[in-house]
Amino acid sequence: MPSDNKTMADWGEELDRLLREAHAARQGGGAAVQRAQDALADFIDRSPDYADALDQVADLAIMDLDIAVTKDAVEALRTRREELARIMKTLGGTVGELKKSAAVLRLESARAAVDSITETVKALKDVRAKLRTTGDEKTLGEAILKAIAEIQGVRSKIETALG
Repeated sequence: MPSDNKTMADWGEELDRLLREAHAARQGGGAAVQRAQDALADFIDRSPDYADALDQVADLAIMDLDIAVTKDAVEALRTRREELARIMKTLGGTVGELKKSAAVLRLESARAAVDSITETVKALKDVRAKLRTTGDEKTLGEAILKAIAEIQGVRSKIETALG
């Protein structure tokens, strides 16, 4: 229901006020934008037939608010994607460091095993050197030699794996 008491200038001033409010609402976003769009739509419904030019401005303002909200959403999504890329890059670096650390730990364990085996072989050789070459001690000495050969085989395989 148009108000017949208002002049075109009055309607123009009202639309100007609504446009200023819409601009402020855009800064606030969300429900404020919806209220501004509703107020502009109400203006279109209430304005007289001779105010078609003002109605077009109000209608375009409603669309501008929709576009602004969409642009804000697109910008926010782009920001989120950039944030995700940064996080993924950080995670990738962290995973890489963890893999390197794990490899170093495995390498250290393998090297410790090689060192331990080397010491064991030395100790067995010392024991064998002190044994007599006859009787049970000879049998024990031969068993020690066999054990040394097998242990050295294991050490070789570990060293080969280490590269």
